[in-house]
Amino acid sequence: MLSAQDRAIIKSTVPLLESGGEALITHFYRMMLSEYPEVRPLFNQAHQASGDQPRALANGVLMYARHIDQLDQLGDLVAKIINKHVALQILPEHYPIVGACLLRAISEVLGSEIATPEVMSAWGAAYGQLADILIGAEAAIYDEKAQAPGGWRGARAFLLVKRVEESDEIISFYFAPVDNGPILAAAPGQYIGLKLVLDGEEVRRNYSLSALTDTGLYRISVKREAGGRVSNYLHDQMHVGATIDLFPPSGEFTLAASDKPLVLISGGVGITPTLPMLEAALATERPVHFIHCARNGGNRS
Repeated sequence: MLSAQDRAIIKSTVPLLESGGEALITHFYRMMLSEYPEVRPLFNQAHQASGDQPRALANGVLMYARHIDQLDQLGDLVAKIINKHVALQILPEHYPIVGACLLRAISEVLGSEIATPEVMSAWGAAYGQLADILIGAEAAIYDEKAQAPGGWRGARAFLLVKRVEESDEIISFYFAPVDNGPILAAAPGQYIGLKLVLDGEEVRRNYSLSALTDTGLYRISVKREAGGRVSNYLHDQMHVGATIDLFPPSGEFTLAASDKPLVLISGGVGITPTLPMLEAALATERPVHFIHCARNGGNRS
């Protein structure tokens, strides 16, 4: 539990995070990824380059500081973070690295006049509280997925049994477990983690599952991205018979069971998580209206 003084100090830093949070987090990532190469596979370098990942984390840190008195007000943010961590297999030993680099970034960016010992102590306690929450929740999910029918923990080898060119830029990949065992059922809308070694460097990515998993296969549909390291590898070098390591499916954006009419709206390759939702709705004869906005602006429904 944070003390009242710690919470007051955290809240007093909110204006600083509002104005300079992104710069602070950019410095944090630059430092951590250069000094701790073991965590590099956990972060999408393309999202680092675009600034998407620093912006997302800066927003998360800001929301945490704003709601330090009422963490329940964070809503779906915590669930989203937990599911992303599970899909990438974030482990307890990663948290001290992140914490040390975050505190160091706060000290270096804000300077000693602002980042006083009291401020650093409060943020150290706040990070420790958040880490404990996430580690506990993630451990429960890891155990649940490992014990479920067809479930596992960590990486599991899969074989590419089929690939289908859906268009000139999207290919669907169908994976079956090398051990021929059952697979963990995924809820419509969930994604799966991939572990690859490219040019001697481990990389991890999440891709939405684009079909229901009742066939005993996992299907992802990948758009070739200009300069995309993983998407181009999959398109050019992942052929039938190749093996790949997958992590169990995860994700909080799922289709809830209901008999109410359903409307699904997607755009471009964002169609992928909605396809299993459509399959599930049709299988239960649930009324559904499907709208997809293609890249050229056309609609399909």
